[in-house]
Amino acid sequence: MHIRQYTIATIIFMIIMGWYTFAFITQESATIDLFILHLTLPVAFWVVVPVLLFYFASVFHMLYYWIVLRLRLRQFKSDFAKLTEAISDAYLGKANRNTLYKTERYKLLGKLIDRSIMIPSDTLLEVGEEKIDSTLSLLNAVRNGESIELKKVQLDKNNPIVVNNLINRIENGDMKAANILSKSDAYSEEVCAKAFDLMVPDQPLYELEKYKSHMSKATLFNLMKHIGVDKNKLEVSNESMITMISEHTLDEDEFVALSKILSKSLLPDQRIKIFEMLYDKNDEATAAYLYTLFDLEMIELADEVLNQVRPDEYMAFRAYRDLKAVNKHYVIDLFVK
Repeated sequence: MHIRQYTIATIIFMIIMGWYTFAFITQESATIDLFILHLTLPVAFWVVVPVLLFYFASVFHMLYYWIVLRLRLRQFKSDFAKLTEAISDAYLGKANRNTLYKTERYKLLGKLIDRSIMIPSDTLLEVGEEKIDSTLSLLNAVRNGESIELKKVQLDKNNPIVVNNLINRIENGDMKAANILSKSDAYSEEVCAKAFDLMVPDQPLYELEKYKSHMSKATLFNLMKHIGVDKNKLEVSNESMITMISEHTLDEDEFVALSKILSKSLLPDQRIKIFEMLYDKNDEATAAYLYTLFDLEMIELADEVLNQVRPDEYMAFRAYRDLKAVNKHYVIDLFVK
């Protein structure tokens, strides 16, 4: 019951009680001494006084618990806002999340969220909560390759969302790859590697060599596709090529894959020289050197290499050599991964 309704009901009740007492029970008066007060009033009035006192006590009781409830509801409302903020931060992948809550149930939920990795589904576009919907819109925009402003969300430079957004900006032409690499300390290594990769098709070698510390293994293979004798491709000396390749740790299969790439652009003599030099520096390049020699029909040189290794090594190449010896002609690519 609302206080207004309760007050009206109490007043009506007191009027009826006082009237009934005065009209049907007694019209006499009674005197009460209270400290310095000497009050003489009808009995009907004194009958109503306890009801009035009870009314004030009950109103005070209701007001007290109304205030307590309002404060509690305010805590719940505040914690709900913090929870939506925490979910938003979790979606954004923010580090060191530690939201403080006032209510026990939200403390439990908040603890779980702050210590969890949350990735929303691509199909989740909105939930009806402004803060979360704003974050979902941002995430979907980045996923779709759009360039957006992220200053408001204050994310670390290595955050995947920041990285993907910067890559979008580079690919969309909003930022120049050279500007990224010239200020590489301000960006994650993944962004710098992507910027370097995008520079490969259009920049001369001397420009690329300025930023070769950001060349990833994938970019190395991309760069090798642009090296060759054609006028539209990069001209690189054997020494520079060896240096670039040696800066990466390649396994046997990757060296072979590199030889396949260079087979499309390098002259045979240069290709052989490159992999001979790599073979001298790294045992992992032996298979690539053998592949190169067999691919170029340099059977005698390949035999020399096979004679220098253990008899149980490089059996696929030995099988290929034996088949060649009996005039069985197969493509060397069938014998390598």
